[in-house]
Amino acid sequence: MIYQALEAIVKTIDADSAAIMVPDETERVLFCYDSFNMPAEWVAIKNSFDEEVPGGTVEVYKTGEPAISNHLQKTLKSYYVESVMIVPIRRDEKTIATLELIHVKDNKAFNEDDRRQAEEFVKQISFKKGSSNVTH
Repeated sequence: MIYQALEAIVKTIDADSAAIMVPDETERVLFCYDSFNMPAEWVAIKNSFDEEVPGGTVEVYKTGEPAISNHLQKTLKSYYVESVMIVPIRRDEKTIATLELIHVKDNKAFNEDDRRQAEEFVKQISFKKGSSNVTH
């Protein structure tokens, strides 16, 4: 079900792909729980808790603050990225995962309306760690 929920938010805000990143406390990483339209290279990424990338997935997970990086115009892990938005998924005042949304189109940027829609979306999404029981 999460695949359909990710597809819905991608279409709603006109993004190109999305992923839910969850923690593995044992390995001290965030990994891809599920995704929509993400290339295999990105699905395989594990972000170390020691990572220090401003506005990156780990920072959003640790701070609980969303981040938008527009007009990056970079190829990351063989995937061209124009803009990225990362929104924390919080339950009971604790960040439990992050939602990543990506634009690959030239000059496509996320805005504050997109962020608000993504934040509303993550309030409605639910999942159990270690399973694909996700609803929206």
